[in-house]
Amino acid sequence: MFYSNKNMQYGSHKKIFQFTDFITFLFLSSQLCWAGGGDTPVNQGLHYFIDALLGATGLSIATLAIMGVGLLCAGHYVEWKYFFYTLLGISFLFGAPAIALAIRSLFS
Repeated sequence: MFYSNKNMQYGSHKKIFQFTDFITFLFLSSQLCWAGGGDTPVNQGLHYFIDALLGATGLSIATLAIMGVGLLCAGHYVEWKYFFYTLLGISFLFGAPAIALAIRSLFS
């Protein structure tokens, strides 16, 4: 179900998030998204991106993100909850392979 502008109220974020969740589900549920057909250019690009995020590039971006958000929180420009959200997101990013391995070991 697509939402039109006439159904949207000013400041209504709930419908926007529902729409983006629906679109994200459509893309992530398709088989083409996961490039499971072997060694394709899409698969190689995804592996390069994942290796960059989990390697030195990702570590430097995470360090800069923690420093930047920490300084903004210390200067009272943003709330401290955004610092903890940043830490949580970075821990999920770097812990994702271990989480996936643990879930896979439950089913095998």
